[in-house]
Amino acid sequence: MKHNDFADELDLGRGDAESRRAYISHTITVAADDARNLVVMATVAVGIVVFLIKDSARTIRNLSTPFPHLAAAAACALLISAGLMFWYAAHVNRKRMSLARCLITSDAKKARDLWAGPEHGILAQHRKLLWTGRIFMGAGLLLSAAVAAKLLLK
Repeated sequence: MKHNDFADELDLGRGDAESRRAYISHTITVAADDARNLVVMATVAVGIVVFLIKDSARTIRNLSTPFPHLAAAAACALLISAGLMFWYAAHVNRKRMSLARCLITSDAKKARDLWAGPEHGILAQHRKLLWTGRIFMGAGLLLSAAVAAKLLLK
């Protein structure tokens, strides 16, 4: 069963308008939470870079090779990740505006298509952006952890 199979079984065109608007409102809430989480992840990534530069730069510079280079690579990866996450969050917010327009017509089918549809859904349209951001985040955190371990074991 694919992740959309359950949603595809629902007949979002049936039911009263209030139920359809409630579905759309919940979808908008999920989108808002998703955007908020992405912004938090991006902010944490930038925070780690600020810490590396502001509080640890001198100490990291004095570490043996390759750790200063790893720290620079970590900072670059985390900043790229933050940019990609902010960019994806902007797409999510634009999608929320489209979802809000569905409230006027109580078009829950269109709302589902806009959020999770195979063609128009946020992930269908921007999957590469999100996953690239996640990969850079993971790489940046891994490199930062290696530098932090070296600092702690120094």
